[in-house]
Amino acid sequence: MTFDFLSPAVDDIFRVELQAGPGAAERSAYADLAANLGLSGWHHRCLRVDNVDEALPS
Repeated sequence: MTFDFLSPAVDDIFRVELQAGPGAAERSAYADLAANLGLSGWHHRCLRVDNVDEALPS
């Protein structure tokens, strides 16, 4: 497994962990979002914040 961590350069309160491994099957490019929702795996990621302006770096 390969791990990668993403976090803001000026704030390490949170981080996003990404994992990958060898041998993963290739997936075709998304041509139709609705059709692709039937495939396994991640299709969307989001972060929730109380205040967008405060969450963005100045």
